[in-house]
Amino acid sequence: MRPTSTPPISGAAPSRCNPLVQHLQEQHALEEENSQGLLHLFRNQADADRCAAIENSLKQFELPRQQLKGQDAIREVEPAFQSATPIAGALYYPKDAAGNCVLFVKQLRAIAQSIGVQFHFSQSVKAVRPELGGRVSIDVGSIDGDSTLTVDGVVLAAGMQNLPLLKPLGLSLPLCPVQSYNAMAAVKNLDEAPNTTLFDETYKVAIARVGNRIRVSGLLGFLPRTELPHPKAIASLLKVANDYYPNAANFNTANFWSSTFALQPQHLQEQHALEEENSQGLLHLFRNQADADRCAAIENSLKQFELPRQQLKGQDAIREVEPAFQSATPIAGALYYPKDAAGNCVLFVKQLRAIAQSIGVQFHFSQSVKAVRPELGGRVSIDVGSIDGDSTLTVDGVVLAAGMQNLPLLKPLGLSLPLCPVQSYNAMAA
Repeated sequence: MRPTSTPPISGAAPSRCNPLVQHLQEQHALEEENSQGLLHLFRNQADADRCAAIENSLKQFELPRQQLKGQDAIREVEPAFQSATPIAGALYYPKDAAGNCVLFVKQLRAIAQSIGVQFHFSQSVKAVRPELGGRVSIDVGSIDGDSTLTVDGVVLAAGMQNLPLLKPLGLSLPLCPVQSYNAMAAVKNLDEAPNTTLFDETYKVAIARVGNRIRVSGLLGFLPRTELPHPKAIASLLKVANDYYPNAANFNTANFWSSTFALQPQHLQEQHALEEENSQGLLHLFRNQADADRCAAIENSLKQFELPRQQLKGQDAIREVEPAFQSATPIAGALYYPKDAAGNCVLFVKQLRAIAQSIGVQFHFSQSVKAVRPELGGRVSIDVGSIDGDSTLTVDGVVLAAGMQNLPLLKPLGLSLPLCPVQSYNAMAA
């Protein structure tokens, strides 16, 4: 387990404090290339203060951790840390670890094969189809031709590739592709190479020793997949690595690559300790029986989503979930959705913007989009206007989220959306 603000370290092996991993290690004497412990560093006080909320959320897990103050305290747990970079604070997690994931998985595969598990490599899954009797068919393709496997069950662990496999089944997952970037360099000076994993909160970059190599990993953000990291991403990796372990390796000659992993949006709160102004639960009230009967159809449509809900009858039942409800207004019926919530959208978006800016996303305010134009090579040009004049941005892709204003932007492209304007009315009181 890592601090919830820490992005996954590309290639990180499961922690040895995991009982299953510990059992495998003891039973099969797995070869390890792990760095033990995690140092979470804060370059400025603002990051340290913000992560205090993360500290509070970790208390429920009883995760061993230690607050470190000053360079001397950091060197006590990581003697190789000889950096002069100013540090506002640090947290140390002695039970955390990172390692060589590829080595771990190869050994795990050998264990599985020894007990009869079969692996099918160099094949692509084209479709997953449920069959009568609870069995599942998997259509696969390879250089030798297409074939079908019939199995008892399927676990989808394909990241973003889960989506096209689920779509024909009428299923979807709320996944966002997150671009990560990585560097691997050979250790040059053993005495100055890290023994623990280090995570820089400001740059969202992690450093871990993997055997005789050092891996540096970070997040680029919600961007399209690219084969090589963005130059700014490489610059961030090199800065953090050279700030903390300048003599451990020649990071400028490292091997760089990028990768994509899937993130569920609900994990944003866990990873960034967002401040909330939420009301939990939703009461759906019906003043007359006609409304209650009409909403029975809604109930039936919600069953497929397995959305937790509870039918309430009478004022007393309503007050059990909302004690502040003391109204004498006649109510014909009510539905309660305990997992639903409402909150401060403006506050959420402001915090989301801060997260995006911390990983290099640029925002352009006080500008109006006049046109969106596809260009050769798959790029897109955006004509924008502001009080300073008109300009053009050229980007890899565009997501239109402008409500009814999408229509005039799409019309010159010969596209349209079936949108209807709906007027809402609101009030705010202290």
